[in-house]
Amino acid sequence: SRAPWACSQRRHSRACQHACQSSYVSPRAHTMQRAFSARPFRASRAAVEELRALQPLWNSLYDRVGRDHRFLRHALAESARHCEWEARQLAVHAHVHERASEKPQLLLPNSVYLPAEGGSWVHTVGNVQAGEPYQLQLVHSLQSEEHAEVCGGPLDAVCDAISTAARLVHPRRPTVAVLSKPAHKLALRTRADVRGVGAKLQRDHGVAEVLYVSMADLAAARVDAAGEPRLRGAP
Repeated sequence: SRAPWACSQRRHSRACQHACQSSYVSPRAHTMQRAFSARPFRASRAAVEELRALQPLWNSLYDRVGRDHRFLRHALAESARHCEWEARQLAVHAHVHERASEKPQLLLPNSVYLPAEGGSWVHTVGNVQAGEPYQLQLVHSLQSEEHAEVCGGPLDAVCDAISTAARLVHPRRPTVAVLSKPAHKLALRTRADVRGVGAKLQRDHGVAEVLYVSMADLAAARVDAAGEPRLRGAP
């Protein structure tokens, strides 16, 4: 059987949440339709399941690389010498990576596949960001009305992963902080996406509070006696 799966680029995502050095991995690997073309691309259910089964391997790779500071320092040493931003990122990682192993983490890995000859698939892009799910959802909704059996869009997958992670940290009152530039410095499309994701988290996913914070807010945060960061004005 065949079913619409994704558009000209295939992306499928699974969230990994990690707490206190033991890993909790979401049992669901979401298959997203990324609305990059006029019509959804049709793929066999067997192909969808085959690619879905690969995603835990990518998840583990991203997680282990991100926790291995020694490897990162070696792999990025040359580029960090020529890039101030990358050098700063490595310095921050060196400062926090030991403590971070005790803290919950959320990854949103994405894998983008393109069909190749002979029924095979080529993994073209792998990253850990979701990319404007709110705006893409508008096109996805249109395609869902025009075509049958369209896979879920990125907005549902991203919000489901974020809200699941929030409940691991704050089961009674799930809270999410969205980090971005100050609103007056954001492009209009990015502002719409940031607020759209936040609104859906509260409306449809049971998140009690969504905070919108900037790097300046984080810089002004304090660390309490338990070693936990507290944003200005937060309880």
